Amino acid sequence: EDGPNPGPLTGGFGLRAYGGINKPSYYAFQLLHELGHERLANPSHSAIVTRTRKGSLVIALWNLVDPGVKGGPKTMRLEVSAVPPNAAVALQCVDHNHGNVLPVYRAMGSPRYPTRKQVAEMNTATALPAPRILHLRAGVLALTLQPDALVLLRINAARGRT
Repeated sequence: EDGPNPGPLTGGFGLRAYGGINKPSYYAFQLLHELGHERLANPSHSAIVTRTRKGSLVIALWNLVDPGVKGGPKTMRLEVSAVPPNAAVALQCVDHNHGNVLPVYRAMGSPRYPTRKQVAEMNTATALPAPRILHLRAGVLALTLQPDALVLLRINAARGRT
């Protein structure tokens, strides 16, 4: 045995850490839950394109970096033809700056046993913000994803609104 856990964020699997601290995987699953019911073909190995029952497109993009490997930003270019060419795109992201509790935890002094108040503060600080609204340009959107980023895009196919 390794003895007692040295702290709530010292590795391990799961969506939540000690005391209910939301880990980045918690927010990633929150975004992936938004994917539509029908998967659409696409040529990328770093994207899933889906359609919801209401006809909207929901697209997941990622820049996965294997453990022990130093990754860099990845630019992805999407060409979308099933929507108006200037459609609005709602973007949400989990990366080192969004949904990541570690910087907040460290700023608190890395408490070994965070109080309920500290857990609530961490979860509030790392909750995903409202989607950022972008627009396609002639049916194209280019995004740069940071290492280990997961991005979810929502496009209303009917009217080009989110």
